[in-house]
Amino acid sequence: MLNNLMSKIYIFDGNVLAWLLPVLTIILLILSVIMIIIVLQQDSDAEKMSFMTGATDTYFSRNKGHTKQAMFKRLTVGIAVSIVVISIFVTLINVL
Repeated sequence: MLNNLMSKIYIFDGNVLAWLLPVLTIILLILSVIMIIIVLQQDSDAEKMSFMTGATDTYFSRNKGHTKQAMFKRLTVGIAVSIVVISIFVTLINVL
């Protein structure tokens, strides 16, 4: 009875899952590459530790990349959450 019910629901139709899995896998690969690029573009923490070496710090140098770094941080979190959600969905498709 459960198989009859699931076959009537459009998303569980075999044809939909046949093209959905490769599409989600490609999206997952693209998001992974974008995540790697974004992480590599972020500044290292070594620049923030310059106060130990006695380097002078001005207001302009402290806030120069703040908005860019904040944007990278938000993108990193958003893409990481997307990767986790898509990975769970791909796993559920494989189980069904």
